[in-house]
Amino acid sequence: MERLSAVLAKLPRRQRDVLMLYAVAELEYAEIAAALQIPLGSVQSALHRARTKVRAALAEGDAR
Repeated sequence: MERLSAVLAKLPRRQRDVLMLYAVAELEYAEIAAALQIPLGSVQSALHRARTKVRAALAEGDAR
């Protein structure tokens, strides 16, 4: 849990916000776009980048 928190803290704010709204608040992409007042494509990009960074960071920690 500490590792995940550290990874999330290092994400750019938009990526972290999008990821949290999707994973925790369980909002749909369009709802996230409306809540953050950003285009739908930006939501999709931010979520993809956030997931990629989180997976890579957690996999790196497992390799140690």
